[in-house]
Amino acid sequence: KALVETAPAHAQVDPVTASINYVGGTSIEDLAASSSEERPDSSFDVVCILEVLEHVSDVGSVLKAASSLLKADGKLFVSTLNKTTKSHLMAIVGGEYIMGYLPMGTHDWNKFLSPARVKDEMDRVGLVEEHTTGVGLSLPPIDGNWRWNLAPADRDLNWIGCYRHTTETASAQ
Repeated sequence: KALVETAPAHAQVDPVTASINYVGGTSIEDLAASSSEERPDSSFDVVCILEVLEHVSDVGSVLKAASSLLKADGKLFVSTLNKTTKSHLMAIVGGEYIMGYLPMGTHDWNKFLSPARVKDEMDRVGLVEEHTTGVGLSLPPIDGNWRWNLAPADRDLNWIGCYRHTTETASAQ
């Protein structure tokens, strides 16, 4: 809740970001289902689902709702942990059990998602992949400082993708 309140206040500091409409405190499915009277501007240029999909039970429902919230030319950004042995060892064994950066049980490896699995889900909701790339650690976070960087050749741990409507779904918007 604090982040939802802090982000708009912080955005007001810069005229470039002052018009950003931050929405939080609700599920994306509830947001998508809300009427246009409740949301006068019912479509968004950008929807970000970052480090969330590996925690939800119904990935398809989340992506369908996100798709419905996008303007015809809008972009959906998704980042998540890949379903690999490396991600299991680093995120769960290393991050939760050895280093204690996250509470034990934060992640369930069975919910981790490969780019191919997310692409299949995107196909079902009428979105196409524009680009995916890896997100890696430039140094191990032994000192507690996480140094993330884009890693095009390494999507084994974490990755981010950009998606947009297909021509057919964009014209229906």
